[in-house]
Amino acid sequence: DLIGIDISEDSVAYAKNNFLAENLNFEVASVTEIPFDDNEFEVVVSFETIEHISENQQVLFLKQIKRVLKEDGILIISTPDKLIYSDKKNYKN
Repeated sequence: DLIGIDISEDSVAYAKNNFLAENLNFEVASVTEIPFDDNEFEVVVSFETIEHISENQQVLFLKQIKRVLKEDGILIISTPDKLIYSDKKNYKN
């Protein structure tokens, strides 16, 4: 099964209405308090999340990921290229 989380109720509602599959579910949750059991997931994927939270929240997020991942689990995480996305455009993300 696949589970997506987002802190935004609107984003979760949109996902539930637009991305439908039997094995797919979405829940409102914070990345600093992931509401799943220890060692529950084989894979955790995070696309462009960590740069939107404070440094303290980033530490909590990574601890939560470690907690919910199985011992031999895999983390796939991405962030935008700061030089291209922010610095060259004089944009603060």
